[in-house]
Amino acid sequence: MTLILIRYLIAGIVNLIVVSQVVLSFNNEMRSRLLQFVTGTSRVPMNGFKELYGSNGPQLFTIEKWGKPTNYPRAHTW
Repeated sequence: MTLILIRYLIAGIVNLIVVSQVVLSFNNEMRSRLLQFVTGTSRVPMNGFKELYGSNGPQLFTIEKWGKPTNYPRAHTW
C-alpha cells in the first residue's frame, strides 16, 4: 500500500512540474486565457488565489485528473 501511495505522489509531482513548465513558457495572453478557462475570469483576484471564489464560496485553484486519458480538459463550468 505504501509503495502504491509513493508512486502516486511521485507521478503527481512530475505532472505538476510539467504543467508548471508549460505555464511558465506561456506569454501573458496565453496565461490569461488559461486562467479564464480554469476559473471563469482572466484576472487574478486582488489579494491572490487565496481569494478565488467559486459558486460555492472560496475555491482553491486546482488541476486534477479525471476520466480517461483521451478525454478533453474540463472547464470551470463543469
